[in-house]
Amino acid sequence: MQSPRIADRILRGGHDLGNHMMHHLDISAMDASGAYAEIEGCGQRPRALTGSIGRWFRPSRTQYATPPIEREARQAGYQTCVSYDVDSLDYTDPGPDANVSAIVRGPARRGLRPVTLTQLLSP
Repeated sequence: MQSPRIADRILRGGHDLGNHMMHHLDISAMDASGAYAEIEGCGQRPRALTGSIGRWFRPSRTQYATPPIEREARQAGYQTCVSYDVDSLDYTDPGPDANVSAIVRGPARRGLRPVTLTQLLSP
C-alpha cells in the first residue's frame, strides 16, 4: 500500500485492512523463515500507515493455511488465518462485468450479502 490516504479511506469506509503477503508468492512452497518474512514484511505497511498490522492474515496462492503457515502468522502477530472455499477467479482478469457478477451479483442472488471479516467472525 503506497498511500496513507488509501488506508485511511479503507478504514473510514468500514472495511477491514488485512495481510495477504508482501509479494503474493506461493507460501506453501516457502520455508518457515521465508514465509515469516513475507507475512511480517507485509504487516509493516499497514502498521506504518495506521499503527496496526491489521487483524487478519490470508495466505496467498493456497486455499487453506497449514499448521506451519499458521505458526508463522502467529509469530508475526496474526491470531487468525483466513481461508476460502469459493474462488471468484478475479485474478484471471475476466473483466469488470464478470468480476461484479461473480463477486456481487452471484452471492446476492443466493441471499448473501457482503460483510467484513470482523463482522463475520467476531462474537
